[in-house]
Amino acid sequence: MNVQEYVAGIRGTDLLPSPPRTSDREVLAARGADAVLKMILVDGFFHADPHPGNVLYLPGNRIALIDFGMVGRLSALRRSQMIDLLAGIVGQDDQAMLDVLLDWTGEHGVDEARLAADVGELAFDSRTQNLSDLRISALLQRVAALLREHAILLPADLTLMFKALISLEGLGRQYDPKFRLVDRVRPFLDRALSERYQPVVALRRSQATLANTFGLLTTVPHDLARLVKDDAPRPHAGRPRSEAPR
Repeated sequence: MNVQEYVAGIRGTDLLPSPPRTSDREVLAARGADAVLKMILVDGFFHADPHPGNVLYLPGNRIALIDFGMVGRLSALRRSQMIDLLAGIVGQDDQAMLDVLLDWTGEHGVDEARLAADVGELAFDSRTQNLSDLRISALLQRVAALLREHAILLPADLTLMFKALISLEGLGRQYDPKFRLVDRVRPFLDRALSERYQPVVALRRSQATLANTFGLLTTVPHDLARLVKDDAPRPHAGRPRSEAPR
């Protein structure tokens, strides 16, 4: 055990039997959700196990997270993919969700038409729900089940992130029965998507894309040379057949 400092507060598990006022409940649920969402979608380094035992409530409706024994890290690419996936889930956009899942297939072959049909069914089911009943955790669980069904391996960093979001929504609803994670995630998605297309960010993305393209192009001559060398006829060992024995 590595204890770095003492934090005086009420553990989340102790708060449940004797809850604070309703207004405090709503503030605590919202602030806890915003803290974890910022870690995931902005910082790319997050607490992967935000259950009540790992949360302390401090005076002034402040929150402290403890026990960072399970954390996740997301690269800029992963954060971008998760923003697109969550935007697709929240906006019930099956094409946006499908594009991300296809990115995760990698070199693994997949029946794209069947996957598209399954994602379309998921989006249709979410459209038929009342917005008040929309649960991101339930939709993420369906996405995970869909990936398993199509034998698509969910990357380890995203497995932790799915777990964190599912735990987060459950935690929020324990303190505020009206808590909706979709309401807390929308501002983060709007901000991330608007920043993505700002000139400086767009320039950096285009530069990275060009660098990857040029890197690919520079490998092509070497690959072609290797291919030609492998396919070229090889001389026979020993004496040439056209040479008569002496």
